[in-house]
Amino acid sequence: MKKILVIFFSLALILILSACNNNQQSTISDKSEQADTTKQTTKKSLVVYYSQSGHTKALANVIQKNTGADIFELELASPYPDNYNQMTEQVGKEQADHITPKLSKKIENINDYDTIFIGSPIWRSSLAPPMASFITSYDLSGKIILPFFTSDSGTLGNSVSVINSLVSSDVTVLDALVVQGSDATNAESTVDDWLKEVGFTE
Repeated sequence: MKKILVIFFSLALILILSACNNNQQSTISDKSEQADTTKQTTKKSLVVYYSQSGHTKALANVIQKNTGADIFELELASPYPDNYNQMTEQVGKEQADHITPKLSKKIENINDYDTIFIGSPIWRSSLAPPMASFITSYDLSGKIILPFFTSDSGTLGNSVSVINSLVSSDVTVLDALVVQGSDATNAESTVDDWLKEVGFTE
């Protein structure tokens, strides 16, 4: 009888210890899943753009609306001349001499974002200098860049090549979107298609 009781209590003890171990493993697994979920929900996106005529701003607003990203407009400390010829002359010099004009505002929490949409008009078949100023002013290491542009000709020129030359090798630059300036306000479907193509949305 004593042997039977000893065997019974031994089996009971084994079952209790096994249940405790399973509960502990389940708790660890739950915490791990919660940590993964937290990491996913803390990832943020930012739309940064420079706009002179308003076309790129319109396209940036469409992208912000479709993605729910935060948005930030670049502004120059010393704005370009109102005279078109003077402005294009200054832009040409900045592009040729790799001059990055000073910006008037700074993004204090750039490290909070893992994905950044950067928007610029195409000027003289290239990136607008204020956007070059942004790219070179921040550490974008490890981030994903989604470039978007407005262009009268509807072409990119060498703008994407310029972006790639300005960022570090661990920055991922995805395929760019280019929209004619006059179509920027009504570009919802174009933006939707682009976001799916680059894998931002399903």
